Amino acid sequence: MKDNHKTPTNITQEQIDAGLDKFITTIEEEIQLHHAHPEWMNLDQPCREEKNLIIRSTIIIDMLEEYIQVLELSDNCPYYQRFKIAKLYFKNINIPHN
Repeated sequence: MKDNHKTPTNITQEQIDAGLDKFITTIEEEIQLHHAHPEWMNLDQPCREEKNLIIRSTIIIDMLEEYIQVLELSDNCPYYQRFKIAKLYFKNINIPHN
């Protein structure tokens, strides 16, 4: 992390790290859930469960992306690396829009 990030003064680095870890772990768990249902990938249209998973993940990813920009995490930060991998995973899922 850069030393000049803009965090509120009442939040500790430990709280920031715990929050990042919690939400990135949640996204990683959504990826595991998606992999646990290979039948979803064989459907002509995404099922409701898969759509809901994508929506949940997108909300968390969008929130994290904004927060990561505020924190100015560097490319070599482990949280940033985990985030980018998860974001790329969901970017590559082709869900048709209704």
